[in-house]
Amino acid sequence: MSDPAGRYQGAPTYRRTVDGERAVQLAQPRLVPVTPTDGTTAVGAGERSDLVAARVLGDPYAWWRLADANPHVDVDGLDTPGRRLDLPRERP
Repeated sequence: MSDPAGRYQGAPTYRRTVDGERAVQLAQPRLVPVTPTDGTTAVGAGERSDLVAARVLGDPYAWWRLADANPHVDVDGLDTPGRRLDLPRERP
């Protein structure tokens, strides 16, 4: 259903019938936890959130961990050059 390293891995799921006949599997909405932080990093010119995640977390698909650690920042704001982002404490 989702990426094994994604934020919805292990989330409860349910099935919903759509179009009167086709069933789809959906994940329950995820509550964003308060993520302890461990320092900060600055977004470089031309960096996207996936590039920042690759640089500081070692995994470009972990951009959502940066989003969780920075609830005060709009997701689009993760890409703002010069912005200081809090880093999640738990790193792979």
